[in-house]
Amino acid sequence: MWTALQKAGIKDSEVALLAQPLAAGAPLLISHNEKLPFTLASTTKVITTLASLQTLPRNYRWRTRAWLTGAPVDGKLAGDLVLVGGGDATLDSKRLTDWFKRLHRQGLTQVQGHIVLDQSLFRLADKDHANTPVPEAGNPHHAWPDAFVMDENRFRVALRAGDGGALAATFDPPLGQIEVVNQLGGARACTAQARFEPAPAPDLSKPAAKPAPPPAPAPSPYIAVAASSPASAEASASAASVPQAAASMPEPAATPPTPVAPVGRVVISGQWSPRCASALTMEAAPAAR
Repeated sequence: MWTALQKAGIKDSEVALLAQPLAAGAPLLISHNEKLPFTLASTTKVITTLASLQTLPRNYRWRTRAWLTGAPVDGKLAGDLVLVGGGDATLDSKRLTDWFKRLHRQGLTQVQGHIVLDQSLFRLADKDHANTPVPEAGNPHHAWPDAFVMDENRFRVALRAGDGGALAATFDPPLGQIEVVNQLGGARACTAQARFEPAPAPDLSKPAAKPAPPPAPAPSPYIAVAASSPASAEASASAASVPQAAASMPEPAATPPTPVAPVGRVVISGQWSPRCASALTMEAAPAAR
C-alpha cells in the first residue's frame, strides 16, 4: 500500500489510518498519523450510515409523495398538486418526468391550481449548517441536504456567444424564473464559474402551513400517489380508484396572470470569451443564504 501511495505522489504525512478490532482490549491492527487532523471527506458517510441504521426501520425508503387537493373532473384538477419531499437524494429530472407521465396516464391531465413543493420534513435552518461545508461555485458537490432534492441540487450552465457577441447561457436541467447576472470580465484567462443564489426563503425550522383544499361541490378525500427510491416505485392510486366529483363542478373563473418573482439568480463570474471554448459547461450548487 505504501508503495502505491508513493507512486501516486502521496506523502506519508498526508495519510492517516486507524483499524481497531471491536473486541475490548484487542491491539490495534494498524495506526498511522491517527491523531492528526484531516478532512473527513467521504468517511463521514460511515457516521450518517450508522445513524440511519440505528434510527430508521429496516428496508426504509426515502419517499416523495404527491397530494391532490381535490378530485380531478374530466382529467382537470381545480386544486393544487402538492409534492412532499421525503429526503430522497436520488430524485432526478428523468424520474420526476416519468412520475408525471404516470399521473397523466392515470387520468390527471391538467393542474389548474399550483404545483406546491413541501420541503418542511427536515425543517432545517441556516444554524443547522454551522459545521457543514459552504456551497460554492468551485465545489458544486457541497449542496446542502434538503427534504426535496432534485438532480443532487446541482445544475449545469453552458455559455456561448449569442447574436451580436452577447453572452447566451443555457441551463441543464432547464430553470424557470431565474435572473442571470453577468459579472464576466475580459478573457485574459478562461476561469468562468457560476453560482446560484436563492431568493429569500421562509425559515423551514418552523412548521409549514399546509395548503387548504379549494371548495368543492362534494366532500372529496386527498388522493395520495407515492413514489419511492429506487425507481421501481408504484403509484398508490390508479385512475379507477380516483373518486370523481360531480360533473357540475364549475370551471375556475379566468383571472389575469400574476407576475412570478424569480426563485433566485445565477451569477456568472470570472473570465470567458468565445475563444475559450465553443460552449463552456460548469456545474453549480446553491450558495449559502
